[in-house]
Amino acid sequence: MDVFVGNLPDTITANVLEKLLSPFDRAVQIKLHRHQDKDGLAGCYAVCTFSSPRPAHKAIKKLNGYTLFSRALTVREYFYRSYSNERRALGWRDRPWQGVERRGVERRRGTALSRKADMFLEESAPAPVEQEEKERIVISGYRDLATKFT
Repeated sequence: MDVFVGNLPDTITANVLEKLLSPFDRAVQIKLHRHQDKDGLAGCYAVCTFSSPRPAHKAIKKLNGYTLFSRALTVREYFYRSYSNERRALGWRDRPWQGVERRGVERRRGTALSRKADMFLEESAPAPVEQEEKERIVISGYRDLATKFT
């Protein structure tokens, strides 16, 4: 079972993580990944492979939130991203999204906010002009003064 260990300082080594994880599983394999943010800040995370799920769950339970080098670690199960299951995959617009909708804006859901906007538009529409005895004459060439009443 694979475990994600995040929020690591960029100066960390695999030996330090091995000492941290060795009480849970002696045969843990560690892969360190170093990256830079958009702001240029360096960061690091690790993917640790445990021999069985039981020690991995123990490590997640004990080490999530653990402070290492004045940083709180993020420890959780590692999920591989499948290219065909992501929105960035080819043709993703043609397939319905099966995951949790991350956008919680009401207008995207078509609920109360959009209904309020529709009600506002209906209320602000001008009332029809009574034309009992008036005759309409259309003036061609004018857009603002398209009709003239006599």
